[in-house]
Order: sequence, then structure tokens, then C-alpha cells
Amino acid sequence: MIPWLAAAFLFWPATAILSGSIFLIILVGFFLVAGGIVLFALLLYGIYAALRDSGLLDFIIRIVNDITDKVIESLRVNIRQSFKVQVEDKSGGPRIYACSPHGMYGISWAIHLSTGLTDWPKDVPKPKLAVHSVFFKIPFVREFMLSRNCIPATEATIVSEIEKGNSVALIIGGIEELYQTKTGKINLVIDKRKGYIRLAKKTNVPIQPLLTVGENDLFPFTDNALWKNFETFLYDWFHIALPLPTLSSLKRWMSIVYSPLEKPCTTYFLKSVQTENKSEEDIRKSHKDSLKEFSKRTGHTIMFIG
Repeated sequence: MIPWLAAAFLFWPATAILSGSIFLIILVGFFLVAGGIVLFALLLYGIYAALRDSGLLDFIIRIVNDITDKVIESLRVNIRQSFKVQVEDKSGGPRIYACSPHGMYGISWAIHLSTGLTDWPKDVPKPKLAVHSVFFKIPFVREFMLSRNCIPATEATIVSEIEKGNSVALIIGGIEELYQTKTGKINLVIDKRKGYIRLAKKTNVPIQPLLTVGENDLFPFTDNALWKNFETFLYDWFHIALPLPTLSSLKRWMSIVYSPLEKPCTTYFLKSVQTENKSEEDIRKSHKDSLKEFSKRTGHTIMFIG
């Protein structure tokens, strides 16, 4: 028999007391740590609730937005020259804006729809930008997102906004299209997407395709093998994305403080798609035809992935 195992067997009372003490210490430590985290979370939520109910949170958000707007106001000229809008079809009335491509971070969509820094057509009301509903479950982040013209990407919220006469913008490619981001290419995931068509038919509004040329060139993926494996793990197991761009692209992005981007992004309003009395497949085909016609006319190659 192994000596230490024999000793433990012969002196089992001491072994039991020692083992029990260690287990108890670990258990107490766990509950102390867990309890501390819970108490901190409750305290944080209590502060959040008090600020929210008193109206102070809205006041703080307004101050943050004012400071943010003043900081980026100095960048207005550079941002306007870096993110342009070209309108080819701007029919009136509420509609669903189908935005493509997703890009790594959807920078052009955030700048066009959540700020007043670009030359968005004055006679076209800005749509609400639908983003993942998880952002609206995080204290403080929720209020900031709402103040920036964003709404949760849930069917009930989108339908409600359209019934109020507002348009809604959806980045339809989602995470799958995010991972198709490649410099110099426009790879779109449309065939698998049914939600935006179902919502358009349910609310009886047209679909307005928007396409940004240059979005995929802003932030290419890093070549770090370890991080890429981690990203693949997150996507395969949890279907979430945590993309990491190259350092050179971050440096290039920061240059917008001093001058416009060398390669500007241009967002195009393409031919709108009517949905009334049409099947889902007919609507999808019309959407893709609008993109194909743009590709043929401008020379920008568009690939449909899945």
C-alpha cells in the first residue's frame, strides 16, 4: 500500500477532520465571494433604479450625449466626407430598411442612423436602428441605446414602431454575414433570412435595400491564430461574435481625427421592393435583383453566400 494512503487510512479521524475543514473553508469562501457579487449587483441595480425613477438617469444620459456630440462635432467634416449617402430611390412612407453588409462592427449604419453627422437626405425620416435586444437588458446601456435612435430587434417592437408610422432599419445578414467580412469583397447572407420579409408582409410596408460600399474594408479580421480559434469556439457553441480587427486598421480608423478616410464608405439607396400580394420568394428575388442590378451598373461585385 502507498505510504501516504496507509497513513491516511490509519489516522482516518484526523484525515476526515482535515478534509472536512478544507471543504468547509472552500464552501464558505465560495459563498462569501458569490454573496459579495450578488450584493454588489443589487447595490448597482438599486442605484440604477433610483436614478431611473427620479429622472436623474435621463439627465445624466443627456449630459453624456451632449459631451459626446461636442467631441465628435469637431470631426463632422471628416466623418461627412468619409461616410456618404447616394439616393437612387427614396419613396415616402414607413418601410423596412434592409441594410447590407453587416461588416465587422456595422460602423456606417451606426454613424448614419445614430448620429447627425452625415448628409442623410433631409426629406427622408431616419429609421429606427434595430439592434440585439440584449443591449436593452443592461442597466445604463439601455438608456444610452434608446437615446441614440435604437430599438430592440424584436418582432413586437418593430411592428409597434411601423404602426406608429416610423421606419425600421435591420442589418439582415447578422453574425453569419459578419464572419464573411473580407476586404474588397461584398459577401451577403440573404437566402437564409426570412424575418425581415415576414415583418414587411405583416406590416404591409415595402423593403428599402441599403448597401454600403466600403464597410467591409474598414476593419479586416486579425490573422492571430489563437484569437481566430477563440472566435470560432464562441460562434460554434454560443453563436456570439467577438471580432478583433488588425492593429493597422485601428490606426487607420483613428486617422479620421485629422483627415477623412482615404477610402470613403458610400451608402446607396437601391430600388425599393414592394411586398403587397407577393410571396416570400418573390420578395427575396426582387431584393436580390435590386442588388444585382446595382452590381452590374457600378461594377461592384456582390456574392450571395447561403
